[in-house]
Amino acid sequence: MKADSFAAKPKTLYRAGSKYARIEEELDAQNNIHALIIVKEPDTWMINLADKTARHIVDPGPTFNFHAPIVWVAKSQGMPDRDQAFKELEFGNELQFFRQHAAQDGGAQQIGGTNCKALVLERGGTKVTLFVDLRTERPVQLDIERDGKAKESIRYVEYKTGLPFQRSLFGPPKGVSISEVK
Repeated sequence: MKADSFAAKPKTLYRAGSKYARIEEELDAQNNIHALIIVKEPDTWMINLADKTARHIVDPGPTFNFHAPIVWVAKSQGMPDRDQAFKELEFGNELQFFRQHAAQDGGAQQIGGTNCKALVLERGGTKVTLFVDLRTERPVQLDIERDGKAKESIRYVEYKTGLPFQRSLFGPPKGVSISEVK
């Protein structure tokens, strides 16, 4: 993708357990969308800050868990799911997932001036490499390959854990017109 494209712009994800999430995107000027997604299970608000509109969706259950998969995408019933092995690889549990699944040591490498160790998992033609800062053990980059070809690379601009819970992050902002989705 082009470096100045909307797809290349950073996104911010706040996650508190499996019940709360906030996803902030930059302005997509071409489409007049400035997306903000708020999850407070079972409630989700899809907000466009550009036009101050929002849609409110209620999760019908029976479970109320937010998921932020990195590789896996839901498939229609009966469709093959070659990435099923990566279903539980989510933003916020990257290192834990790689450790639990006995990732291979991919050696040391520098990513953007940071000394990293590479952890590699390969399942069903999909190879995922997590580069972890040797000093802090925080994710720096995650690369996804399919059938030997680069598919996606995610650079973590910042990765913080253990922050205090801020309830105010997990509700719709004032001044937006909210419509209910049934």
